[in-house]
Order: sequence, then structure tokens, then C-alpha cells
Amino acid sequence: RLHRRARQRRASPLQVYLNGRPGWGGMSPPQRGFHRSQSQLRLLRSGNQIGKTRAGAAEVWLHASDVDHPYRQTPTTPNEGWILASDLKNGWPKLSQKLREIQPDVLAPGCTYDPARGYYYHGIRAISLANGSLIIGKGSDQAVTALSSGTVDWLYFDEPPKRSHWSEFRARGGVKRAAVWGTLTPIGRPCTWLRDLISGDPTSGNPSPGERGWHDIQVALTAENAPHLSPERVQAMIEACPAWERSQRVLGKWDGVSIGRRVPGFT
Repeated sequence: RLHRRARQRRASPLQVYLNGRPGWGGMSPPQRGFHRSQSQLRLLRSGNQIGKTRAGAAEVWLHASDVDHPYRQTPTTPNEGWILASDLKNGWPKLSQKLREIQPDVLAPGCTYDPARGYYYHGIRAISLANGSLIIGKGSDQAVTALSSGTVDWLYFDEPPKRSHWSEFRARGGVKRAAVWGTLTPIGRPCTWLRDLISGDPTSGNPSPGERGWHDIQVALTAENAPHLSPERVQAMIEACPAWERSQRVLGKWDGVSIGRRVPGFT
């Protein structure tokens, strides 16, 4: 029985993620809550290291491959989806690594993976599946025109996108009412516009979000929410986080303390 489970783990990391125990390769409670959501528009907004990108990567395989999604209907395959990374040079290899960790045996001949470059297909940053589905990598470092045409079946963005790229990226799924999901820690790029769009601005007179229908899931870095990490490691990560970034990197909040307002000599 143990040998059979070991073979299954090696053969299908995605199935281990879907069916395994939390902390042993299976999804955590926050990840399961994200996958269970029936909203067309979903955001997993969290602190560092809770497995948000892994959850986003699992959705990619569940939408593009023939593996059944346990909680929702997905587009008929073959289909085409886009992934918007923070940038193609650095963001695509990192995102490809997360995809690779739980990749089922679904790649088409000619589709390759390299740890330094990520997935490639016919010379472009893309993933081709044996069932005919195509996953195209895009980056916020590209010209906006690189996102200005195409009709896709689903969209995934990892980390905060540039505002200039968002409208074109979002529009690609409009015709087919494509599912859109994102995973991010709200830091490293201005996120006020994205907060106003998805969650609204609670300090304004009109706190309603700019686009209705988003399921905004906020997850804090805790031992319960990150069962793949030891409680000691979680506590060490929290203590090592700069105080002015703690609300974002630990709690997953939209806003933190502006570093420009720090005054030397005061705590």
C-alpha cells in the first residue's frame, strides 16, 4: 500500500495536491477555500509562503488539462489561457517552477521545461498540452500591444500587474466570459488601483468595488494556514519581516506603512 501511494505521488503530483493531506502535499484549508469558490472572478490575497501561487498553478492545470476540477465547471478542452507574470525574464521561470511542481503528465511533444527559462514551446514562453490546449505566458514588462489581441477561455495573473496592462489582459476574456483568478501579496508595485477595483476603498465615500463579482480571499501567514511549514519556521518568518511590511507580507492586507513616512530616531 505504501509503495502504491509512493508511485501515485511520483506519477501525479496534481492528484496528490487535490487528494492528499495538508502538510503532506495536499491543499491547505485556505487553498481549498479558494478552489471551492464559484465566483467567475477570484483573488487569493495572502502573506508570503502560504502556497498562493501553488493554488493558482493548480487552477491552470485543472482548466487546461482533462483532469476534472473537483469543485467547478471548466471550459471544454482544448482551450487557450493566458498567464500574466510580473515580468517574463524573471517571473515566468519562477511561475513555471510552481507549475512544474504539480504538473500532471499532459505535455505535448515539443513542449520543454528548463529550470532557468521555464516552459517553452516552439521558441515562445508557452505550454502546449497533448489534448490541444495552449497556455501563453505574458508579462507586465512587455509592450501593452502584446496583450491587445486575442480571445481566451481563462486568465490567471500572479503578483500585482501593471495598471497599464490590466485592461488589455482583462479584455481578452470578455467575449467568452472567461474565468479570471489571481494570486498575490500586495507589495512591490502600487496596488491602490487594484484594491479599488476588486475590494473598493473603505476610506472613501463610495467603498463599492470598481468591478462587482470578485471573491477577494485574504489569508494571513499562520501555522494553521501554512501546514507545509513548521510553526517555528512560520514564527521566524514573521519575526524577520520588517515592521512596515508586516501587514502585507504577513496578513495579506492591501495597504502597509509607507516607508517614505518613517522618521529616523522613532520606533
